[in-house]
Amino acid sequence: MKKGLRLWSLLTIAFISTLFLITSLFYGLMVYQTAQSVRKT
Repeated sequence: MKKGLRLWSLLTIAFISTLFLITSLFYGLMVYQTAQSVRKT
């Protein structure tokens, strides 16, 4: 039981970190594109 719980916590941490990484990457891309468009004007 303890082993399975540890595995689940590890999976959850990995999933959350991956989700956070993708979100931050998309956010950074959007901010970068906005900055580029503002610079053009």
